[in-house]
Amino acid sequence: MKRTRNKSKRDPKVSNLIGIGIACLPLDDGTTVCSNNPEKPVQFIDLFDRTDKEICLRITQNVKLQEPFVLKIYNRNEQRLDSCRCTGKWIKQDKTNPDFLFLGCEYKMLNNSSIWGSRTRQDHEPSSEDFEFLKATRFLKSIDRIGLCPLLNTLSFQRVSAGEIIMKQGDKGNDCFILHRGTCSVYIEQDSKKYQIDRIKAGDVVGEMAILTGEVRSATVEAETDTELWRIGRDQFDDISAKYPAVRNFLTELVTERFTSRKKTAKREIGKYVVTDIIGKGGYAIVYGGLHRDLNMAVAVKMMKHDLAMDKVFLKNFRNEARLIAQFNHRNIVRIYDIEERFRTIFIIMEFLRGIPLDEMLSNTTKLSYSKGVDYLVQISSGLQYAHERGVVHQDIKPANIFIRKNGQLKILDFGLACPIATENIDFLGSPYYMSPEQIEMESVDERSDIYSLGIMAYEMILGQRPYPEDDLVRLEELHVEEDIPDPGNFDPDIPEELRKFILKACSRDRKKRYRNMKEVLEQIQPLYEKYRVGKKHIHRNKRKMTALFIFSREEDQMELNKLLEDFTSKAKDLGITLKATDFPDI
Repeated sequence: MKRTRNKSKRDPKVSNLIGIGIACLPLDDGTTVCSNNPEKPVQFIDLFDRTDKEICLRITQNVKLQEPFVLKIYNRNEQRLDSCRCTGKWIKQDKTNPDFLFLGCEYKMLNNSSIWGSRTRQDHEPSSEDFEFLKATRFLKSIDRIGLCPLLNTLSFQRVSAGEIIMKQGDKGNDCFILHRGTCSVYIEQDSKKYQIDRIKAGDVVGEMAILTGEVRSATVEAETDTELWRIGRDQFDDISAKYPAVRNFLTELVTERFTSRKKTAKREIGKYVVTDIIGKGGYAIVYGGLHRDLNMAVAVKMMKHDLAMDKVFLKNFRNEARLIAQFNHRNIVRIYDIEERFRTIFIIMEFLRGIPLDEMLSNTTKLSYSKGVDYLVQISSGLQYAHERGVVHQDIKPANIFIRKNGQLKILDFGLACPIATENIDFLGSPYYMSPEQIEMESVDERSDIYSLGIMAYEMILGQRPYPEDDLVRLEELHVEEDIPDPGNFDPDIPEELRKFILKACSRDRKKRYRNMKEVLEQIQPLYEKYRVGKKHIHRNKRKMTALFIFSREEDQMELNKLLEDFTSKAKDLGITLKATDFPDI
């Protein structure tokens, strides 16, 4: 007898995500997921592996097999929901995500394919129009596909009549809304008067900061017309963002919009600092210009993107090192003034730098002169030596993290993502172009990992190119691990021998063959610095900086002022700061 394969045993092709549908599922606890059950609404469901007679669904709850149900399949071309009758035949766990199950069904198309869900019905059911609208909103555009259905299933539909209050100033914020139809007025109340500050329309999000902070509403929102809304609660969003990190991108967008808004009521303050505008973006952070609110001092404010800041492992490591890094005081390391945790992310307040990053300089020139290359190497090495002596390895040394000021002084950036020496490389930080073999192999890192990256960067600065072909990143990582870098002398016969030896030794695949520390690196390249910088020997100490502080006081406050200055002077001396005071004529 010919044996046939049991279809219930087959594994779904998880990579073959073909679309989205909506269904009322017969649950195995005796209830049904459908619109007439407010606690268990109609579900959006991912579809897999559809044939003429069978279809695979990805669901979140166990269902009764052999019990028919109606599935609406979204027809992309016609922008409608086509109806079919399904019967579950098998169910199994999704091995890639424990929150999901796969349900294999037999199905038969029905003739009543149409746009499902009439807006005249009291119990609103999702329609193809709803899906088209929601997926086009900024809210859902930022969501990765895997988190789309879970997020859609947290949204609840509401109708509000003209004149009704949607949210009131001073109330606690526990949810936000996406406006689907109608217009709403946003106003604040001050001194018993109303001041309209905004008007929102279809597609706008209102009350969004409640998702981040849960703080009281800063304004009242009133429906100007009959209005239709989609609501999401803070707790629901928390649950979704915890399970699907890509959803956190929306939080980053919310904060970014808040800080770049031109509305007078927009909150742009992070502690003592006022955020102004975006001055840079990266894969894991956004950098804003800012001002110290009291001192009117320019600062840079780096906001970590939420997908990183909400990672528990990263956050724990960052907190452990943040205070140490904030105490760094070296002329070649960017100064960290403050660290704030707000809006469910981390803000690093840094000194504001004027100039260009090294990667931008390298993109505009073929290669650097020996003198400039060696100068930069000495400055970077000096900064890294300072950090390493305090137990911190940078782990992401690359041209983009080296900033060149207009006076030629270099600053190493992003020590906020550093890690302690000899720790496991769990987070896989770094760029594949400069990453050490041990980082690629996910082994422990130490100061020699930074030395390797510095060597690759030296190769690029002096020769105008990196050592390995880069058309295939997987192959690139293999080359870092399996092959020695090409000899720089093969491309530049005139390269100083000391510099050639430095690059080759720093880039040894075996870290035991590299320089043991930055002191050895500086001993190797310092003579070159003196050769190309005659009379300008590199000094490994910080220059003293003068800051002026003017105090305007009344005569009767002099005694209290003297006490304040005595306390200030004592603390300043503990930090090695010298104070000079003088009196001016009465103003």
